Amino acid sequence: MRGKSFFLILGVIFLGLIGTFLLFLFNSTSIKNGGGAENVGFIVGLIAADNKEDNLLVKEVYDSLESSKSEYAGEFLFKEKIVASEFELNVKTLVDNGSSLIYVIGQEYVAVLPGIAEKYKDVDFVMVNSKVKEVKNVTSLEINYRGSGYIKGILAGELTNNKIVAAVALREVPVVVDELSGYQKGIESVDRDLAFYWGYVATSGTGATSVKLVEEYLSYGADVVFPMAESDNEVVLKLLSDRGVKAITNSSSYFSAYKNVVAAVSMDIKGELLKLTKESKEQGLGGGNVIIPVLVEYNGDVDAVLKSQVKELLGKVNSGQYDMDVMVPME
Repeated sequence: MRGKSFFLILGVIFLGLIGTFLLFLFNSTSIKNGGGAENVGFIVGLIAADNKEDNLLVKEVYDSLESSKSEYAGEFLFKEKIVASEFELNVKTLVDNGSSLIYVIGQEYVAVLPGIAEKYKDVDFVMVNSKVKEVKNVTSLEINYRGSGYIKGILAGELTNNKIVAAVALREVPVVVDELSGYQKGIESVDRDLAFYWGYVATSGTGATSVKLVEEYLSYGADVVFPMAESDNEVVLKLLSDRGVKAITNSSSYFSAYKNVVAAVSMDIKGELLKLTKESKEQGLGGGNVIIPVLVEYNGDVDAVLKSQVKELLGKVNSGQYDMDVMVPME
């Protein structure tokens, strides 16, 4: 009886070891967010120093890559809140799971990425909104928020009759600060004496704070407003429409509902990321610098001279002739 019990215990231990081993294999291939690596195909990775809930840039890139998986016919793996000391380990994890293209977001990685990229010569790396040392398999991608804001500021400065413009933003995060700074510099380039009012909502959803801020700016005489408070934008645009106040937005999707939206200045981030991803899949990227172009669309009649002026400025912004680090210096 003792012998049977002994073998029974051995059997239980053996099964336990097998189960632990299988669990280890399963966990070694599971990566937070964006699917797993069980499909053998083109796999895109994203490593970010922040999480997507707190960083709008990370969220935009994440959403673009996640929502376009079917278009590049691949899988998407995401690692967030990765400190610089753990960056290489996470690159290895993604590569081991099949990633041949890795997007990188975080100033913290600028110093370490070139050396790591040299170790993974068969992997394309795309550094988003940070400049890195030139390496053959590292592409620098600039999402030009300051340039987009600058063009909006030019339009606002030219369109105001009262010489008073405004903006209402969601919260103080880097991409929003960049765009607001560009907006202010654009306004100042038209006329340094123009008054500019702006503020942060902090939270969105009810629209109450946004409306309160906009009401305040309208009481000062603001006649051109740039709403950038995300889900509050509809509430703000309705208020501006009711008051007959011009608006400049980030999307032409507002054109049909709000005739007071005179222009939309945007960037096709999803489209450009998809283009890079497909290029990497088909032939590899080969490094270099890529600037996502700023686009301008008009709603109704806008002065032909102003359109021509903006078109010329747009060419300089998109070609890099206007260096935004010089045009819109950040402290």
